Formats: sequence, C-alpha cells, structure tokens
Amino acid sequence: MVVTLNNPQSYLLLKLVLDVERFFEAEIVNLHIGPHKAPEIEELTRACSRRVHALQQPSTLTGLKLVVYEAYKDMPGALYVLPFTAEEVYCYVLGEIMLGDLSGLILDREARVAYPLATTSLAEIEELALISERGVRLLNPLCQKLVKELRTRIEPQAVSWLYLRTFVKRCNR
Repeated sequence: MVVTLNNPQSYLLLKLVLDVERFFEAEIVNLHIGPHKAPEIEELTRACSRRVHALQQPSTLTGLKLVVYEAYKDMPGALYVLPFTAEEVYCYVLGEIMLGDLSGLILDREARVAYPLATTSLAEIEELALISERGVRLLNPLCQKLVKELRTRIEPQAVSWLYLRTFVKRCNR
C-alpha cells in the first residue's frame, strides 16, 4: 500500500513504486490521505489496482501514521510504503518521539513498513517532482526552525538512518 498526500514526495514515491512494480505484476493499493487529490497524483493512481481515500488531514507525522494504522487493520499483510523524507523523519524523531509521543510507533511494530525516501532531502524531491499542490507540509514551523538550526551539526539523513535502523528494522523482525 503506497501512502500519498498532496505533496511532491508522495507523487515521486507513487511514480517510483508504479515504475518498479510493473515488472512484477504486483497489486498496488494507494491510500491517499486528505480531503482531495492533486491532479498529478489522481492521474498516477489510475494505474493502481485499488484506491482507498482517508479524508482526515493529520497535522503531525504521528497523526499520519495513526491514520495508516487504521488502514492496516483492514489489510494486515500489506507492505506500507510511506513518503517521509529525511527532514520529516528528523522532525518525527526529535519533535515527537523524543518528546514522548510514541503512539505512531505502533505502525512500525505491527505492520511491514518501508520509507524509501527517508534519506532523501525535501530539496532533492522538489527538484525532481513537479506537482501543482505543494501545500501539505507535516513539518511544523518550530521543527522547520530546528532543522535549519541543527543542520550544520546533525544531518537529517543521519537521524533518519538511525530511526530506520533502531525502530523500523527491529520492529519488523
């Protein structure tokens, strides 16, 4: 199940999964989260085997992961592919997990999850993906400021890699 929002990283992720999986004749299900789909994402989802639409509009990555977890209950065997970039994982770790909100980790513990864009920066994504709607940002202003201030000391890709190795790999065993 490929999770999408109306943002460039979701567009790029869905395009990547569709391009790779067509060689394997895999069933690709799209879970779109938000009130509507950007036209570019809508066009790509036509190639998916099935489409699911969750109207919620989470304001945090934990909230997004909990929406995905609700979908997991209906499709427990699926692989959940999430469009989190390095900065988003960085903010999730520093701004949500480290501050005590561990509720989103239930998705990593219970489901098979993948974060193929987790070591890719938002700047790299925006260079590659042209999408008309760039409005969905799950990085709150405080976290954006934190990323900017700490970027010279701690690379978001390093924190993202640490999260994947520490939480995701161990939970999926």
